Amino acid sequence: MAELAVGLLGLASTGSVAGDLGCGSGLSATALRKISRAAWVGLDITPEMLHIAASDGEARGHLALADLTQGLPLRSQTLDGAISISTIQWLCSSTNPQQALLRLFTDLHRALKPGACAALQVYATDDGQVQQLVSAARTSSLPGGFFVSFPHVSAAKKYFVLVRRPSPGDHEHQEAIRMYSHNCNLAWPKQGSCILSWVRQQAAHGRGIGDLPAITRMQREHAGLGKRMLRLMRRAESLTAGDEGLQTQADAPSPADTFVVQVELELIQPALMPCGGAIFVQITAVAALLTEGSGAETAGSVRQTSSQAADGMHETAAVATSCPHHDLHRLLVPAVAVAKQLLQVQAGNSSGCGSCGGVLVHASTVKAASADDSAAHLAGQPEQFSATPANSSSKAAQFMRLEPLQIEKAAGQHYRQDTEQPVAAVLHPHKLSQLLLVRVSAELRHSKRHRLFDDASRRGEDSSSRSSDGGIACSRFCSQMNACVIAVDAHLAVDQTVTTWVLHVSGLQDMDRSELSAAILRDFAPL
Repeated sequence: MAELAVGLLGLASTGSVAGDLGCGSGLSATALRKISRAAWVGLDITPEMLHIAASDGEARGHLALADLTQGLPLRSQTLDGAISISTIQWLCSSTNPQQALLRLFTDLHRALKPGACAALQVYATDDGQVQQLVSAARTSSLPGGFFVSFPHVSAAKKYFVLVRRPSPGDHEHQEAIRMYSHNCNLAWPKQGSCILSWVRQQAAHGRGIGDLPAITRMQREHAGLGKRMLRLMRRAESLTAGDEGLQTQADAPSPADTFVVQVELELIQPALMPCGGAIFVQITAVAALLTEGSGAETAGSVRQTSSQAADGMHETAAVATSCPHHDLHRLLVPAVAVAKQLLQVQAGNSSGCGSCGGVLVHASTVKAASADDSAAHLAGQPEQFSATPANSSSKAAQFMRLEPLQIEKAAGQHYRQDTEQPVAAVLHPHKLSQLLLVRVSAELRHSKRHRLFDDASRRGEDSSSRSSDGGIACSRFCSQMNACVIAVDAHLAVDQTVTTWVLHVSGLQDMDRSELSAAILRDFAPL
């Protein structure tokens, strides 16, 4: 944890001075010397711990006995950074926590040089302590927030209070506070962001963090959670529909034109995931829809063979047993173009810039769909969620369920003719935060080609001149409801696209469901 804390400071390789608040026996000094070779100043309230730290020859003369509730015995603007491991939370248990925290952060602001940062690892017991810590820091003119990370190989989460002293003329701290205030789904059960947003903000100030292993780990955790939630969502849909799963026979061949593929992508879209974490996107489609060729001829063939394969779907599998590797690889480029359109929130740019809503590809995989997924795709998806799972007594129903939301279009309002009413539900996974599941089904007239299947998308050309209505709707919803998109499940057909958005909504447990339904209708069924 000490190495991660030092890495998040962005210290220069030489010539820096860093403070260790609550240094104990001086273990963090090793991390400082390993990463930045910074001079080390250790403060602690326990003489015995300081005696142990002084046994290290390099630490002798750099230690001071100090009670952090009484401030910091340091001169003004002497530190290029500061760290603290498992110490600051004890101030919340002092006689006067607010006074103690304000004194600490006021002195920390004074001791830090302009532009310098502090990384304080804490064990906050609840969101009340989190609010105490962050509020005291911001009151002391140290903009920052509460962040989650995975510094170890295990799944254990660790939380940090990260702050930065603004430089003279720095007017971006309000934007930083706004970014840090957007809750990340990985921070659950606490409310906070993740270190990816801190890294992005520091890069904007020209303070590069470097290639920390924790950054790659955070991206992997974001994509992994999205993939797990999609898997739970599909299982919950099956239970809610009263179906334990389509019974298929994997060895039954199917027409070549109904070979179903799944493209798994990890895309970065800060407009929908403000921290910059990867959004897991899965596209399921008949391969012929993503290959080059005559649009009308291919569409007619796919429509006919898909209809035939869907008949008697419970008795036979609609999945091919093999496909040449190069054919699968060829599908990646058009699939990425489709995925970018699904997440595009603003027409006219595809630069990948977070402020302008561009999309970046972090990882990609193309594979043949399983028998069950192929059968479900060709048979079509259920249109509604029933209120009570038909087989709620099953073991699987104890781990997940869908809570349907009542969404009704307002009388007298004129909605787009090519979009059905959104179907939405709250997914309740076992031992995880509640996640909002929104399903938007776009039914297009036969005389109108869907933008996802035009020639430009099929060839993988730039689609920045267009924007996805789904991405725009999600962007509006996320900004209004303090939400973020963690996964997208798109089923592509000839004249229909069924897209499921899985969103994390902060405070969903206590949110009024009528308010939630109104927000979904407002953003996903625009006039």
